[in-house]
Amino acid sequence: MPPKKSTTREAQGHEAKVSELYAMHWRRQIDRDDLPKLSADARLRIAYASGEATFSDTLTEDLKRGQ
Repeated sequence: MPPKKSTTREAQGHEAKVSELYAMHWRRQIDRDDLPKLSADARLRIAYASGEATFSDTLTEDLKRGQ
C-alpha cells in the first residue's frame, strides 16, 4: 500500500484511517448475504431492504463497520 498522504483535514487536527479494502475482503455490491433478515422469497429491492436493515439494526457487522 502506498504511504498515506497528509490531507487538509489532518492538518486541521483530524485523524484519518486508511484501509486496504481488498485485504479486508471488501465487495462493491450488496446482495442477500448482507441482508440476513430478508425473507428468501422476498424480492430484493436494495434501497428499501438496506434502509429497513439499517432502521432495525440488522445489517451485517461488516456493513455496520463501513458506515
